[in-house]
Amino acid sequence: PRLEPDLALVARPLQDTLIAGEPGSIQVQIFQSNVANQTVTLHIDDGSTPRSQQLTFRGEPYLSFDLPVRHEDPGTYVYTFRVDPLPREVEHRNNHQTLYLNVTPQRFRVLLLEGEPGWDSKFLAHALRNDPRMELLQISQISPTRREVLSTRLSEIDPVFPETRAQLAAFDAIILGRSPHRIADEPWFDHLEDFVRDQGGGLLWARGPPQAIGLPTHLAERLAPLSPFASVRDLLPE
Repeated sequence: PRLEPDLALVARPLQDTLIAGEPGSIQVQIFQSNVANQTVTLHIDDGSTPRSQQLTFRGEPYLSFDLPVRHEDPGTYVYTFRVDPLPREVEHRNNHQTLYLNVTPQRFRVLLLEGEPGWDSKFLAHALRNDPRMELLQISQISPTRREVLSTRLSEIDPVFPETRAQLAAFDAIILGRSPHRIADEPWFDHLEDFVRDQGGGLLWARGPPQAIGLPTHLAERLAPLSPFASVRDLLPE
């Protein structure tokens, strides 16, 4: 016989990952039902300085409020949001929400190496550049005399080919495309083995197993243990 007013609160971060020391924001939306022109009070508690914000409905189905956030240290931060109930509001359980905000210490640093660039590796590089969680160094051998180096969000290391073991250790993962030996000499592959076996670095074979990406036979055989691919011979019954 009658409709009572109701408010519902939803809070979510506006970025998938928040990096320590970088600004971000949390979006708070307050939905209404049977509320005309009324002012509501939003309470925000981040564990240190509680605050309140006045928001006024003027016939909108919901109101949005963006809360700027920034944390210098990595970790998990707890935010509590609550909107005061209206007179005659019956259901209060959807008037509050607790949000856990994860702050990571740094971005994921990736080296993409390809001696014969292809459209698929370019697409992969484009996708990584569009991900704010990634730092990318892309090195491609365009021709015998031309090398292309593209750097995205790298601020702590020089955008050059990492020749030494220490330089390689600055990366979290390496993506090998086709014919990486056109860029790297044989001693570099010693560092690659150490990077995977001793340092726990990630290695992605983007264009297939070692024997299929144009490596010399002796290099392909040497790197085969680092590959998750099984050869056709291994799959056939004896």
